[in-house]
Amino acid sequence: MVGLTTEYKIACFLQALSNGEKDIEISRQVLAERSAFEPYTSFKRLTRLATTSLTVYQVIDFLRENDFVALEKDVRNVFSQYSSSADGRLSYADFLEVVLPKTSPVLREIATQRPSYYVAEDEILPYEVELGLAKILDKECQLARRAENLKEEAASRYDFGLRAAYEVIAENGDGRVDFDALYTFLQKNNISVIEKDIVALLRRLDTDRDGRCTYSEFCQAITPADNYYRRIAETASPRVRSASRVRVASPTRIASPRRVASPSRLSASNTFSSTSKKLNDYDYINYVSDSAVLNRSRSQTRVATSPRRVASPVRTTARAGYTTPTRVSRVASPVRGRSPARYEALSPMKGNEEDHLAKALVEQVELDKELEAAKNKLALQEDFNTLDCFRCFDLTEKGYITRLELKDALNDVDIFPTSNELYLIQKRYNKDQDGLVKYHEFIDMLKPKDAVYASLLTGRRPTYADREDLSLVFTSYTVELLRKVLNKVIENEFHSEKVRQRLSRRPLFDSFEAFEALDKDNNGFINKSEFRELLADHGFYATQKELQGLVSRYDYNEDGKISYTEFIKEINPKSPERI
Repeated sequence: MVGLTTEYKIACFLQALSNGEKDIEISRQVLAERSAFEPYTSFKRLTRLATTSLTVYQVIDFLRENDFVALEKDVRNVFSQYSSSADGRLSYADFLEVVLPKTSPVLREIATQRPSYYVAEDEILPYEVELGLAKILDKECQLARRAENLKEEAASRYDFGLRAAYEVIAENGDGRVDFDALYTFLQKNNISVIEKDIVALLRRLDTDRDGRCTYSEFCQAITPADNYYRRIAETASPRVRSASRVRVASPTRIASPRRVASPSRLSASNTFSSTSKKLNDYDYINYVSDSAVLNRSRSQTRVATSPRRVASPVRTTARAGYTTPTRVSRVASPVRGRSPARYEALSPMKGNEEDHLAKALVEQVELDKELEAAKNKLALQEDFNTLDCFRCFDLTEKGYITRLELKDALNDVDIFPTSNELYLIQKRYNKDQDGLVKYHEFIDMLKPKDAVYASLLTGRRPTYADREDLSLVFTSYTVELLRKVLNKVIENEFHSEKVRQRLSRRPLFDSFEAFEALDKDNNGFINKSEFRELLADHGFYATQKELQGLVSRYDYNEDGKISYTEFIKEINPKSPERI
């Protein structure tokens, strides 16, 4: 836990972000009201017609031409805040996020609908537009400099840690950093705020616009850019709670006899670290071996042992009359149709089939987004790790589980999938299609796509608990989160199959034409940018995380690109049953 002084420094950092964002938003609105301001013309003015993206040095030159001085590191920090491609450049879409109002959709629409005009390479924009743009960029640089100083101050504290900092805020909001959590945290640190202050703060922290700040978003916002302080922040773990916090001493307890760890346990613990580690089936085999040695040493000092649960070929089936609850179908975000006169000739797909393809992709994005949120929440639980969890499924410790064992284990946590749902799960996660779910495939089912959350999960040490019941290994809350994730996995595949079957029943839909529609450069592969382009053509602007989740669904060999064979595996129906 962080101390009161460190808490206050974090609160000051959040207050600076909020105040800076409010000030910049006023400048955005003033600029948008200028009749001579047109975003695309302004963008081309800054790039001097030379490139399709904005660089750091072009912004520095623009500010100097308008008598503003900016340091290169401050401009780079601004770019890291807004660059969606993380390549150190700002695209036109990124530029719009910098200069257009966030709180006034009317002004935003008025500005973007103005006709563009030509500005030669040696000309400048009208004075009020030129000055308005320079003020916005200068204020962004000043905020980046102020925020960086506050981040370095917080990171240099002896009791600062990224996870601890996140939790000290999240404890005020039911484990999430949302509006209520931020408001309570700032009020607790004697910083008076109102609703618009928190809204402005969330605009800075919440990059995926889901109404809350996730752990990875928080780390991105509070981690210093300087390599020295970044290493401190990323490797620090808070040591002692600040002495200013007064705690009531608990009654003196008699210490239990000290146990000496077995060599196997010590060697096994060395294989885990706080950094991200790609676990595989050999890790589970080593875990089972070490656990057996450890349990033998435990049994010598154990007074009484509970009877070991024996795995039977067929467990007790679900209670009579129970059926899987009817799932409520989700409605994807509305997809804006394209003008047939403008696009129909450009698409290799017949009629409006490309619209239906885009709608299907949007539905898959929304489904994966919900599942990812559930995985992230589970990964934050300190007591959860995949090795102990898989052992509760793998009763005979053979390193894999069959479909029947998977069904029985799911029944134990009150999940009752149908045979068709189990079939879909294995088609998705059983890469070699041998009918067995191995440890590394089980990890894929639970591990978040976000590298920060994934490192928390895979870097966690197992407890080597000699139990087969999940409720005896993890807390009841963790078991409930695990149940929700597994339920989401099943729902995800069930609804994805509905989408696939709906497409396949369309008379004019053709998988090869769908692949051609996505493969814009005709190189035989689909990448992330091509998914983004097709979705944007149909009015859906996906974030980097959403695109990464979509690509990972189709990219079976994880090489970053999707071949035609991989595409048809995922776009065509998998189940022989009609849903």
